Parts: sequence; C-alpha cells; structure tokens
Amino acid sequence: MPGCSRPRADQVDGRKRFCSECSKLSYFVRWHRIKKAKGRIVAEFMRRLAPKPLGTASHPGTPAAVELGKVLSWELARQGINYADAADAIGVPKVTLFNWVSGHSLPRNRGDFVRLQDLGLKPVDLVAAMVAG
Repeated sequence: MPGCSRPRADQVDGRKRFCSECSKLSYFVRWHRIKKAKGRIVAEFMRRLAPKPLGTASHPGTPAAVELGKVLSWELARQGINYADAADAIGVPKVTLFNWVSGHSLPRNRGDFVRLQDLGLKPVDLVAAMVAG
C-alpha cells in the first residue's frame, strides 16, 4: 500500500500483496487509504508542476540569482579555479554550481551558503549580492 514502509508478506503462490499489518485491514479501509494516498501524490505532483511566479528564488534570471552569479564568477576567476574543482571543493554537484554562477538558481538553504563561504566568499559579499538583486 502507498505509504507503508513495512516489508510485504508472501502469499502461498509466491505473489507479494500487503504487509502483515495492512493485510488485517478490511478491503474498504485499504481502498480508502490508497485513495487518500493517491490524492496526496497527485496534489504534490501538481504543486511541483505549477508555474512559479516571477521573483521567486528558483525562477531563472531573478536579479538576486544574477547578482550572486556575478559574485561567484568573479571569485572563481580571482582564485583561478574551474567549476569542477570548485564544486568538488565545496561538495556540491557541478551542475548546481553552474546554475548558481549562471544565475539560474540560488542556494536553497543555510548549508549551501556555508559551503559558498568555503570558497572564500564572506557572508557580507553574499548578502550584498542578494540585496543588490
């Protein structure tokens, strides 16, 4: 059943159906839980596919992302390192660092900003770039 993380039990003929706990539920209760789980999955899917309004951090080309990209690009050029080496040094995928530098996206959480400080960027530079955008 969707949402159940327990291992499923084998039937006599070898097919796997429900775990021992879910097998004890009536057909209607199982049907109702599956229906609710499918609704949650569809709602989450639609939420993720919904168009993002302009000005959100993940929208390509937002001023904050572009300004942060300029600061990152300048710092990488100043240090003379490429994207691959910098991404390996701070522990993010190369694509992620490229998206930050090109202004397609922003770091999403505090840990990402801490990683950027490992490149030698000061928090003041990062905040100034975000405010300038």
